[in-house]
Amino acid sequence: MSRIKISCDFCGTVKKESLYIIGTVEWCLVSPAAHTWINTPVPLGEKVRRTEAGLGKYPECILQKLISSFYVDNCLASVQTQSELDRFNDVATEITAERKFDLRGWEHSSPSNPIASPTNVLGMIWNRHWDTLLLNIPDLRELMEEVITKRNILADSHKAFDHLGSLVQCYYYQSFGYKKTQSIACTLRFIQNVSNATKLKGILGCEEFERAEVLVFTSLQSNAFQDERLLAKMQAFKDEDGLQRIRTKLPDSYEKEDFKFTILLPASDVVVKLIQEEQVKSMHAGSSILLARLREQFWIIRAKRLVKQVLSECVNCKRYKAKHVEVPFAPLPRDRITQTKIFEVTGVDYASLYLKSKAKVWIVLFTCAVYRAVQFDLVQSLTINTFFQALRRFIARRGRISVPYRE
Repeated sequence: MSRIKISCDFCGTVKKESLYIIGTVEWCLVSPAAHTWINTPVPLGEKVRRTEAGLGKYPECILQKLISSFYVDNCLASVQTQSELDRFNDVATEITAERKFDLRGWEHSSPSNPIASPTNVLGMIWNRHWDTLLLNIPDLRELMEEVITKRNILADSHKAFDHLGSLVQCYYYQSFGYKKTQSIACTLRFIQNVSNATKLKGILGCEEFERAEVLVFTSLQSNAFQDERLLAKMQAFKDEDGLQRIRTKLPDSYEKEDFKFTILLPASDVVVKLIQEEQVKSMHAGSSILLARLREQFWIIRAKRLVKQVLSECVNCKRYKAKHVEVPFAPLPRDRITQTKIFEVTGVDYASLYLKSKAKVWIVLFTCAVYRAVQFDLVQSLTINTFFQALRRFIARRGRISVPYRE
């Protein structure tokens, strides 16, 4: 985990740079910079990408960190040491200065400096003494004094800005795999605390979750894969954690180790739960995308069959794959299938308004119900007299109507 975090944004003013060192994690906050040759606000990272000329003289790692760390007009990055921070400061300031930007207001924390006031970072309040991020939410006591309505709740909830996504994890649904891994991790900690003098306290760490996941996978593999000939046929091998992995055809690629050597899993109920959770994460993308996402980390026996089974039981997928109900055509009435003269069975209706040369007229539509022929006429009003005049003109040209259809 990097120790130094960095951010920056746009502004039309220029201010002297200042450096603050407080706390244990060092932050660099680059406040607003001015763009002098554009009128519309363009994200700073996009502007650096568009003007790549002259960037070859800078270190590639710093360039990639600078370009990929922009959030609209703010930059959030992280480095490990104070020397890396100074180097990033110099390179970022020089690159942006060449493109008529001004980066200023650098801030970060260190125990050597006195306690500074809290700083706003993308809508969050950063306490540089305790090294914490706080959400600036309205006072709920004032909300309770008012009449609680849906409008008031939505208005107060939209006052909280979380551009960093720091609170997203609070809304994560605890999946079946997470609950199972968490319970096993708690059991392993209990065993360790009972057998050792040093007691582990606090929340579960990443290493404890990783050990619990390894224990779950090794338990599944030991119960399902006991035939050594089958494992040899699949070119499976055990890694340092005792997990059975499959050698893929991409061992020399630059992908992750889990992708190059996937974990072998059987077709069990626990794996079905895993597929169901991955399907929800992929937003019900379909069998091909779901298989591709699973094979980035796991090699599941009879994976296609399990994926089809999961998709067939998914209510959301059934809803979107349902066929439209085809209503059978009703039989045509006798008047439409009788051999008659043209326009002997006729329907009449007004079409739309027609405007031309400042004259307002309406279109009268006569259609033959048998041969689907049409005839148009124009009337200057929607009165009964004008309609009868149009009807007389039609009869004078086409003959009498035996069966009329009208509104």
